[in-house]
Amino acid sequence: IREYLKKHKKLECFYCSKGPLRKQSGSSDDVATLDHVQPISKGGKQFHSSNIVIACNSCNSRKRDMDVEKFINPIV
Repeated sequence: IREYLKKHKKLECFYCSKGPLRKQSGSSDDVATLDHVQPISKGGKQFHSSNIVIACNSCNSRKRDMDVEKFINPIV
């Protein structure tokens, strides 16, 4: 799944649209990471491509195991 996403999708953050993101590993905010839209801890599928998006390291770190709706609209 990781190679499919990197090959077929832009390296742009799903949440904040930051991009292009780098493929290298590290802790910099401009590094591409994979995030489960629906957290596995809340019933999300671990290896299903519809549940995985590319996210910048900053958004992925802040989202943790939140539902995507709560992460995008924290006041609701």
